[in-house]
Amino acid sequence: MVSSRSDAASAAAFKEQMASLQKRSAATLKLGPPAWLTHPHCTEGPLNADELHSFFHDGFLIKHGLFAPAELRPVMNDIEKQVDSLASTLLSAGLIADSAPSLGFYQRMAALEKQFPGASVLLHKTPALPPSFQSLWTDNRLLDIAQQLLGGRDIDVAGHPVWNLRVKVPQTDSSVVPWHQDAAYLDPESAHTLQVTAWIPFINATARNGCLQVIRGAHRTGKTAKHTCCAGGTWYVQMDMDDASSRLGVNCHDEGEWETCEVPLGSVLFLSNLIPHRSLANSSPDIRWSVDLRWQDANQPTGFWGIKDHVLMRRGSREGGKESEEEENFMVRWDEFLAVDRGKAQSKAAANATHVQEDEDGKEGGKEEVSAAVAAGADELKPVIAGPWMLRWEITNHNAHTAELEEVGAEGGEDAVPASWHKA
Repeated sequence: MVSSRSDAASAAAFKEQMASLQKRSAATLKLGPPAWLTHPHCTEGPLNADELHSFFHDGFLIKHGLFAPAELRPVMNDIEKQVDSLASTLLSAGLIADSAPSLGFYQRMAALEKQFPGASVLLHKTPALPPSFQSLWTDNRLLDIAQQLLGGRDIDVAGHPVWNLRVKVPQTDSSVVPWHQDAAYLDPESAHTLQVTAWIPFINATARNGCLQVIRGAHRTGKTAKHTCCAGGTWYVQMDMDDASSRLGVNCHDEGEWETCEVPLGSVLFLSNLIPHRSLANSSPDIRWSVDLRWQDANQPTGFWGIKDHVLMRRGSREGGKESEEEENFMVRWDEFLAVDRGKAQSKAAANATHVQEDEDGKEGGKEEVSAAVAAGADELKPVIAGPWMLRWEITNHNAHTAELEEVGAEGGEDAVPASWHKA
């Protein structure tokens, strides 16, 4: 029950915001093509005309041989350190009996996952961003391509707050991502913002080990199709293929429209935030490691629910194309960016909003049906992920991840204020 005038005000504010969110989300189903799809594309940069056509017309681009495989080794070394740290934590907590220190980069996490199902989820939701990752994200080859796709040298390029380290353990359902558009995870305020994703595998990514598939050209209407939450036993939203087929100008059921994007080690797959894509199951004996990094115009909304801001990575050229002293001395402010733990913040933000909604409605919204699925133990060792995107779409399948949203929301507290998760 609402216990105070402050809580009542929060509940009213949340109800208003939810109505606004639903209205704005519905509007994205009807939007026309954004300006970045219809304006002339920047030809100044490393991409040629065919590559620009591939990205803007087809919705994706594979840039072969962008890195020598050895250049990615520092990142892989740091991933191994994160795996070692996780293994030590699980061993100390008594959740595994063998930390499998003798196994290599492509096998060790599978051994941990076998002993503690969900170990890969823990790594996914709490990744570190060591200097090797920072260097990769700000590598000039990637920034040059991102800046060209975003409009040219006068664009201030920002790293989007959503980046992911992905560990696709063989025969693990949680690593199979269903058809979706990245825009479906974000606040509709960013519906017309171009967000460029670089998907970088640390293995030769093939159909057998779970590379990505895209639906060629299904971004060109500029719309975000209906999605539902959450797919199977995961936290992923899933695109409604019937609705997408009617709104996106492509028969999304037609496998002839699907493109399997095999990406060799050292190559990079670039995607827009509107292109429908998914990842395949890993039926190989090896883990498929990858990272996805994102950039956008720093002066456009990120859509990340007011939880965490972007990080400016490159200032655009001014003064007739000449670099100013400020631009020459520009430094990425990693400390500010890393000060906010994205995983904890997004879970708390959505949970706070849910708490206010439950208080306002005076009910628990089906919590009793899923509470048994919530993993026990400390929050950092719960292999569950929750976030505000769950509130944007209809929840058609309850599981441990939606239960986490409801459980923490029920605990709530005085800080359960809607503005903490969404900027109006």
